[in-house]
Amino acid sequence: MNIALLLTRASQAHRDRIAIMQGEYALSYANLNERAARLTGALRGLGVQAGDRVAILQHNGAAYVETMFATLRNASILVPLNPRLHPSEIAYILQHCGAHLLMHGAAFADTVQEVKTKCSVARCIDVGGESGNTSATYEDLLGDHDPVYADAEVDENDTAWLFYTSGTTGRPKGAMLSHRNLLHMAMNFYSDHYSVCERDVALYLTPLSHGAGLYLLPILARGAAQVFHAAAGFDAGLAHSEIQRHGVTMLPFLVPMLVKRLTDFVDGKSIPGCTLQVIVWGGAPMLVEDARRAQQCFGPILTQLYGMGEAPMSIAALGRSEHAARAQQPLTRMPAGRPRVDVEIRLVDESGIEVAPGTNGEVTVRGGVVMKGYWNDSSATRQILREGWLYTGDIGYLDERGDLFLVDRKDETIISGGSNIYPREVEEALLNHPEVLEAVVFENFYREWGEAAKAIIVARNRRNPPSPEELIQFCKTQIGSYKKPREIVFVEEIPKGPYGKISRKLLRETLGSGEPPEH
Repeated sequence: MNIALLLTRASQAHRDRIAIMQGEYALSYANLNERAARLTGALRGLGVQAGDRVAILQHNGAAYVETMFATLRNASILVPLNPRLHPSEIAYILQHCGAHLLMHGAAFADTVQEVKTKCSVARCIDVGGESGNTSATYEDLLGDHDPVYADAEVDENDTAWLFYTSGTTGRPKGAMLSHRNLLHMAMNFYSDHYSVCERDVALYLTPLSHGAGLYLLPILARGAAQVFHAAAGFDAGLAHSEIQRHGVTMLPFLVPMLVKRLTDFVDGKSIPGCTLQVIVWGGAPMLVEDARRAQQCFGPILTQLYGMGEAPMSIAALGRSEHAARAQQPLTRMPAGRPRVDVEIRLVDESGIEVAPGTNGEVTVRGGVVMKGYWNDSSATRQILREGWLYTGDIGYLDERGDLFLVDRKDETIISGGSNIYPREVEEALLNHPEVLEAVVFENFYREWGEAAKAIIVARNRRNPPSPEELIQFCKTQIGSYKKPREIVFVEEIPKGPYGKISRKLLRETLGSGEPPEH
């Protein structure tokens, strides 16, 4: 089935219910379906065909959802872009996937002008701002074309979504998620996290380009209301206000840092009359202490996911009751959860042989959520998909209860705020600065930020090195701001092994500490 059927059915069953709210703007299911249908007609009028790639560069809003479902209904391929990426990174993805169309928000007009000089995207359309404040051009586009309500016929294994994620090479790779993958993901949300109903109200505090957009599918399918945060960035006070104002029952996808900020805003105290029923979190480890404080504040409503772009949302899950029980145990880390209903997990050694329970091994997985492969990258596909199993690169073990614990990563990818950062790309950005001789980047844990990048630098002029602030600001001109180091430490020499190889693990153990200043 075409995954766009989720909106088609929801609009039939819940015509007059609110589908989307943002600020003072509201859109019913019937109106959302009508606008998505008109945009489908517009895509066809622009020559966008089945299998063509349609990229989205927008902040959360109604136009984002309309673009999602119009693209899927047309049997085209959706390519969500992280709004925090640098223009050069956006251009690379657009060029790599051969995007036919870029649907962007007004806030990204300058970025798009720069991007257009670096890639061959055929057409760019400005959809306007957030809170329903769409552009006249976008509205004309919808008005000039007849609506298409029928979902295009697809094979269940046709690609529906390209989820671009950084991997071991540092270059973004497009995980090909099929209509079947997305359906399995949606069904497992109900079984392993929360059984959504039409009375639910979901507040989206993170970008739809990431996990929140994937989880919008099962939530919208059940006729729930989607509330989009009325700020482009995260605002804890505003989020609490929106929870109260709209009677929010769900926070679909948060990284641990945001759960902590919501908890800290009310000083960890319980909230009388709080309507929240579930907070879904993942993307990075959470301290057990933070999990306990969040449960003290919101109640036993946290549910955890472990997944990746190649096996979306998710591989393992820890439901609300299990999460509450585990948080009260004397653990040093929260488990990643138990295998999802239709997912198998196997821990293997370097030879691919399964290891005994309690023994560390690489997490491999197979099941309905595992991607088809990487777009236009057969070599990387062969490395990660072997004999039907997805090799995640994560190192962990299964305990006697079947819970998965993650202990390390086989590669050195940093996961900060739920987004992947490859150390080498940060190092290359730093090395572009004329005063940097050597640079090594590794993950470091900070109380406020969770996992983030830390850089060890050898300056060309050791007596008068550039300031950390200068280098961090320089990085922001080279790569996405979220990839910049949170901390920079200058050393006279970077220690190396007998063959001249740098060990990030050794540097992390010896220099991985400290709280950075704010930048």
